Amino acid sequence: MEMLRIVPSSVIWTVINLLVLTVLMKIFLFKPIMNVIEKRNKMINDDLSQAKESREQAEKMLTEHRKQIESVKDEAANMLSDAKERARGEYDRIVSDANSRAERIVSQANEDARQTVDRALAGAQGHITELAAEAARKLLEQSSSAELNSSLYDSFLEETGESDDSK
Repeated sequence: MEMLRIVPSSVIWTVINLLVLTVLMKIFLFKPIMNVIEKRNKMINDDLSQAKESREQAEKMLTEHRKQIESVKDEAANMLSDAKERARGEYDRIVSDANSRAERIVSQANEDARQTVDRALAGAQGHITELAAEAARKLLEQSSSAELNSSLYDSFLEETGESDDSK
């Protein structure tokens, strides 16, 4: 059984080797790996906090933009309403001006027509007066006979445009 024999010096050297190997692995292998893992965790945590801040900032900007859009929509609606009111006022003013001009034109035309009728009547009355005066003058110049008077009367009526329908 010689093979299974435990040599105490060999065990001590094996334990020392294992301890030295463990210390060396801890110094040269585990410590750098742990540093890399810590740096990686720190970088991930920083990225997460930056992403959280960016998301909060983006949400804030989104809220502001929504408010601005609503404000612009309200302003556009107000501007459109104001423009419609101004257009309605301008339309009413133009229609009112056109109506007053039309009334003046109609009034002037009525006045012109009335004056034309008055002039025509005055001219006709003057002509009738002249005819009547001429008939009277002819009557006075000529002798008064019934036939003569009847012919003068008929001639007067022919000149004025009327005829004696009783004959």
